[in-house]
Amino acid sequence: MVAWTPRPGQAAALEQMRAHARAGRRRLIVASRTGSGKTHLACWRIAAQLAAGLRVVVIVHRREILR
Repeated sequence: MVAWTPRPGQAAALEQMRAHARAGRRRLIVASRTGSGKTHLACWRIAAQLAAGLRVVVIVHRREILR
């Protein structure tokens, strides 16, 4: 797992992501303001999926994100 402590807003978003996953939703979109930690949320989610032995596909439209 990614070692970091989420801020309150991130913790709430993580719980919502978990709830959606438990409900069987396989695709998630997180929309939030700049600097709110969306990349950290994505890393946490990807690490959790990989730890569970699942495959992950990440699609981005900006080359900067890939670097």
